[in-house]
Amino acid sequence: MATGSINNNKKDRRYPEEKKEIFTKEMEKWIGGMVYAGVNETKSVKAWNIIGNPLDKTVNDNTFNWGEYLGEVDYARTAVKIARDTVKNANVDLELFVSNTFGQYDEMGNMADELISLVDAWEADNVTKIDGYNILLNAIYSKDVVFQEGNKTMITNLFDKLGKTGKLIRVSDLSMMVEELDGNFIAINKLTEEDRAAAASYMAFIMQEYRRLIPADKQYGISISGITETNTGYKLCPWTSDYNRNEMYEGIVDGLK
Repeated sequence: MATGSINNNKKDRRYPEEKKEIFTKEMEKWIGGMVYAGVNETKSVKAWNIIGNPLDKTVNDNTFNWGEYLGEVDYARTAVKIARDTVKNANVDLELFVSNTFGQYDEMGNMADELISLVDAWEADNVTKIDGYNILLNAIYSKDVVFQEGNKTMITNLFDKLGKTGKLIRVSDLSMMVEELDGNFIAINKLTEEDRAAAASYMAFIMQEYRRLIPADKQYGISISGITETNTGYKLCPWTSDYNRNEMYEGIVDGLK
């Protein structure tokens, strides 16, 4: 879903019904234009994140809240209906996902419960259907043993809860950073071989838990945030800046075994 900003310089005197009609038409233009890519069986959008980061509570000058104008539940139902109506006569199987970012500083289990409850509320009309969850996962390997055990537990709880929904589960933009005992992240060019090996092992654990806890027919796939590292960056990738395979590459391979 697109975000935008509202010009608050002038008081908008239109009635709520007028605003709802206006923004519904704008939503139709946006979603219809995105989904209708020469719609037919061979050339079409077949999977799309229809709602992005619905758990994000950020409010600033660039925030646009569709729910404020279309209703906190109806905005999602309207978006799904528009997308499905767009391809209804094109013999296209459109899979719609709700996408949200999860990080190791979040209470992943509680967030998963909140996201699942939100989707359940949207689908309570027995018409709206969300096909799957797209999880943007920012993983952290902590050198603090206690924190790291907590990190692993959160990953297990997240996939356990998602796996029980019966929906497709996709992990996108999977990233990995290493955290020092003091809570600071370690730059790529400061990592030891032991750090890299431990982070790679954690990556393998994440991928193995995904495959263990998500039913095989609901595993939509995993995508990695980056392929090559930058010396001044913090994200570990499967290739070094010189395009040599490294420990993270091995971790990903182990995760897929």
